[in-house]
Amino acid sequence: MSQSTVSDHHYRATLSLNWMNQACPSSLLMTLFMILAFYVQPQCASAKVKARLEVQLVESEGIMNFVFIDRTTEVQLDEVQVEKDLPNRLKFTIDGHRCQRAWQKSWRAKGLKRALLYPSKKQKNRCFLKVKMKRKITNEQIKAISKVERAEEGVLLKFSWDTKSLSNQGVDLIDESGKNDDSEGVNAVALSQETTQDKDTQKQEESPKPVDLVDDREEQTIEPQPVIPPEVAIGDFADMEVNEDQLGIQERPHSVIETVIVGQIEKARAYSPAPVILSGPIAVDVEGEIQQSKFLNRASLLLTKLLDREALSRGGSIWVIDPDLREQITKLNTNIPKLSLSQEKSLANHVGAQLISRAQLTINKTQGEELSLAISMSPVHQEGVQQDSDPGIYRVQHNLSKAMIEEALAQTWVEYKKDDLVLRSLILPGWGQIHQGDKRLGWTYLSSSIGLALGAILSSTLGYMASQDYQDNDPRTAHRRDDANAHYDRANLLWFGLGTVYLTSAIDALISSKDRSYLDLDRLNWSEVRQSLEAKRSR
Repeated sequence: MSQSTVSDHHYRATLSLNWMNQACPSSLLMTLFMILAFYVQPQCASAKVKARLEVQLVESEGIMNFVFIDRTTEVQLDEVQVEKDLPNRLKFTIDGHRCQRAWQKSWRAKGLKRALLYPSKKQKNRCFLKVKMKRKITNEQIKAISKVERAEEGVLLKFSWDTKSLSNQGVDLIDESGKNDDSEGVNAVALSQETTQDKDTQKQEESPKPVDLVDDREEQTIEPQPVIPPEVAIGDFADMEVNEDQLGIQERPHSVIETVIVGQIEKARAYSPAPVILSGPIAVDVEGEIQQSKFLNRASLLLTKLLDREALSRGGSIWVIDPDLREQITKLNTNIPKLSLSQEKSLANHVGAQLISRAQLTINKTQGEELSLAISMSPVHQEGVQQDSDPGIYRVQHNLSKAMIEEALAQTWVEYKKDDLVLRSLILPGWGQIHQGDKRLGWTYLSSSIGLALGAILSSTLGYMASQDYQDNDPRTAHRRDDANAHYDRANLLWFGLGTVYLTSAIDALISSKDRSYLDLDRLNWSEVRQSLEAKRSR
């Protein structure tokens, strides 16, 4: 009876082991499938939800113009509501439109501290924009807010921060009594402003003269005659005083792009109440100097990326065209291709731009230690072929310090060599991946190797202690021999696993890594750049 019971248990154990061996591969595949579905499903779900709402801010003469734009669906007047939820904060509610997840805007405007745009948690087609001011918002300012519905730009909401520029026709959009009796007043203001805009548009179209975009007394504009250097030297990067409120969350000093470009933006605002400047990557003119082409291409990439960052920090006042053009800058082996006049106008009309901006970077012929950055702007609707000698186009030229740009490139230019990454992975598993930027995979290799190494060292130590106890020839420690063998076997497995991680990390670095170089603006520190230049000059 006992033998049959033992054989029966043996049969069941054998059957269970066979079932586990057969089910193990399928269960492993099921586990991998579930993990893959877990990671892929949120991405697929998020891909369906596209952020469509854009918010632009244009500040002019103490008035903040918040422009709510949806490229696919027009923003209606009644879809934008405003209220004062804090003494110094406004809350805008936009219904019927989606926006991206919460992001901070550090717009530079008079009286503005920061702005935050985020979607509603309860309703997908609702967004909130909270604008925090430096001082209290008075009732007069609230009553002076006006909304205008514009077909091309969506809804334009004007908020007057300067008490001197408060509108007498302002409409109180916050109904404290719970009634919406002010809608007729809003439409009246919108109609009056649209009529004024139509008149201004007719005047511009009837004028045969080219539009003058600038009235600048500090900078020398470039006429058809030879270039005259500007009165104010722009040789170094700007040392502009900026307080914490102006910087917002991300504290950083002003860059050369702000010094050069911001002035052009302010001039363009005089041309249009809500300008969108269309600017391409900064072109390079090497003029046969092949030895300088590498530096010029990298300098143009630096200036273009700084321009792109300044555009984002200003709420989209500038459009940097066609990301494919920016990618071609990274090749660093050819000049940037230029768009034709018809292509520029077509692209400008597509994004709603009113101005076309062009820039070109060259080495100053008279002073080899300086670079010349030439900027031109022209209205999109200007007819005729636009040449460099056309006086209807606004032009300006700035001289930039070559040494300053070289120091900035030394900080921001990152190069990775394949051999260096493989060597790092051989020295320490995961080091090459972390250095290349794949931190998740690198830390996986590194943590695995550290865990295996610590386990192997601990098992070897325990095995050594057990073997010492066994060598005492004491009957009470005779069993320690088996303990020592078990610890040594475990240590050997862990050492083998550590070697496998080393080899896998090195092979992964050998296969996936490649020689590459790119520009990292996060490494840029203007204070350190200036200190380095001062140290070199003192030597």
